[in-house]
Amino acid sequence: MVIDLPSGIHFDRTIKLVYDHGGLYFHVPHKVTVQPLKNVPQVVTTKGKPALYTVGLDMGVSEVYVDDSGKQFGTRLGKTLWDYAQSLDKKLRERNKFETAYRLTKNKAKKKNIKRCNLGKKVWDEKIERYRETLKNIVNEAINQIFKQCPADVYVVEQFSNLFSMKGISKKVRRMLSSWIRGIIDERFTFKAATHGVWIIHVPASYSSQRCPFCGHVERGNRNKDKFNCCSCHHQAHSDANGALNLLLAAHETKIKNGLDRFAIKAIYRKEYEKYCKKNRITPIPA
Repeated sequence: MVIDLPSGIHFDRTIKLVYDHGGLYFHVPHKVTVQPLKNVPQVVTTKGKPALYTVGLDMGVSEVYVDDSGKQFGTRLGKTLWDYAQSLDKKLRERNKFETAYRLTKNKAKKKNIKRCNLGKKVWDEKIERYRETLKNIVNEAINQIFKQCPADVYVVEQFSNLFSMKGISKKVRRMLSSWIRGIIDERFTFKAATHGVWIIHVPASYSSQRCPFCGHVERGNRNKDKFNCCSCHHQAHSDANGALNLLLAAHETKIKNGLDRFAIKAIYRKEYEKYCKKNRITPIPA
């Protein structure tokens, strides 16, 4: 395949031709101009040495991120993503029915009509692309606001593996959207962080929404939608802000490493909780 490149432009690096959602794009690596974030809080250790100011961020579904103080960024994500999921799910269900009818019918005229009227991709692809562009804009705006309102030297984010929990939406669509939107958020955040010269640390997300950051107790009942109320020490907080704080703590816990399964992580948290109970002479809730 021969492709004419613009004249007068010097390419000194490898050019990649990428197919993405119906379009072909050139990816050309180039050096990023670093623009340090302004107004990053200055931090010193107890010994008077300079330290890195760190912010924990919890990725949500209703919003792009919530920081460890409870600030929400990209609050339009939830509704837009839900509308997209419903449209995609409905279309895929309908398309499956027409594909079955197309495959089973022996009438050539009917077969041709089904393909022309019900299995076309152009209009549907255009609609999907509009949704995707809207979601990308929400993500970009949210990340820009994070750097503006919560400047830091280091951002701690979760290393996700789970699916979005959307009741009534097929697992296929949830898996598709979970992978895509989290990939977009991670890619955009990594790129924008590089342009500002800040670091990103990924930590396992296991039990970050169920763990109490004060006593260490882990239980599903600690969280009820947007509210967190520890069943052991009764600490209360916004659930996403609580999750972001847990990610921040996990980044400082030397035993928590990427690659650990959830059982190993839960065992580590359980030991910390029992240690807390022993120190404060509290009877621990049974595991």
